[in-house]
Amino acid sequence: MKLASKPCPWYAKAKASTRKRQAEWLKRRAVEAYFQQHYDAFDQTIAAFNVPPPPSAKRRLDSLLQEFYLRPNADLESELHDRRHNHDLTECPSCGNPLIPDTLDHFLPKEDWPEYAIFANNLVPQCRACAPIKGRRYFCTTHQRAMFLHPMYSAALASVQFKINVSLQAGRPNFEIKFSAAKTTAHADIVRIEQHLRELKVLGRMLEFCVRHWSHWRQKVKTQGIDIEALFRLEIGTDSANEYGRDWATAFKKGVLRDAEALAALNAKPPLHPAPVEELIELNIC
Repeated sequence: MKLASKPCPWYAKAKASTRKRQAEWLKRRAVEAYFQQHYDAFDQTIAAFNVPPPPSAKRRLDSLLQEFYLRPNADLESELHDRRHNHDLTECPSCGNPLIPDTLDHFLPKEDWPEYAIFANNLVPQCRACAPIKGRRYFCTTHQRAMFLHPMYSAALASVQFKINVSLQAGRPNFEIKFSAAKTTAHADIVRIEQHLRELKVLGRMLEFCVRHWSHWRQKVKTQGIDIEALFRLEIGTDSANEYGRDWATAFKKGVLRDAEALAALNAKPPLHPAPVEELIELNIC
C-alpha cells in the first residue's frame, strides 16, 4: 500500500462539497492553513512514536470534520472506495489475516484528531477483526509509546512473518505459533512489533484460525476427496523452503506439510462403503 502524494489530494475534493456549510468552512484561509500544517507534520508525528500527538485544536468542530469522512461528496467517496477496496492486498497489513481487507482504519483516530479524518495517509486498509480491537486506541501512557505500527510507514512491520508448527496430541491437532522479523530489524522496532501484535491479539486469533482451518480442510477432504498434500504444495509453490509464511494461511499449510502425522490425519479419506440398495414400494395405480 503506497503513501499518497503530497499535498493530500482529498482536501481539495472535500472543498468542492455540494454541502454549503462544509464547503464554506473548508475554504476559509485560516482553516486551510491549519490543515496543511498538520498534514505536513504527519510523517514526523508518526515517526515520534514515543511522544503523544498534541491534542486537536479543532475538537469543538470534530463532528463537522468527521462528517467529511462519514458523508463525503461523490468525488471523495470514490477516493475512499478505492482506498478501501482497490489496494491489491491479499492479507491484512496490520496482522497478516489472510482476508482481503475491506474496511479503513484511522491510524490516528478521527474522534481524537478529527483534522486527519480525510487525510489519505491516515486511512489504512484493515481487516474487520482488527478494526474493533484497535478502535480509537493509539497511545499507551504506561509504556509512553504508540501501541501500533503504521503499515505504510513501518518497514519493520512489513518484514513480519508467521510460523505454525502443527502436531497431533492424543489424535487432536496442536498448534504452536511463532513470529519472525528481518535480522536487520533494530531492537527498538522488535519491541514495537511485539507490542503491536499483542495489542491486536494476533496470537489468540491465529490459534482460533488454525482450529477453524483444520476443520474446514477436514470437511473438504470428506466431502470432495481432495488431496491436501498436492493442493498445499501447489499453493505454496517455490516458497516451500522457508518455514515462515507472510500470512496465516500460508504458515498453516507449511506447518501441516512439515509434520507427516498431522498431514496424514488431515488428508485421511473416509472409508468407502457400497451405496445401500434403496427399498422400493410398488405403487398400485389403476
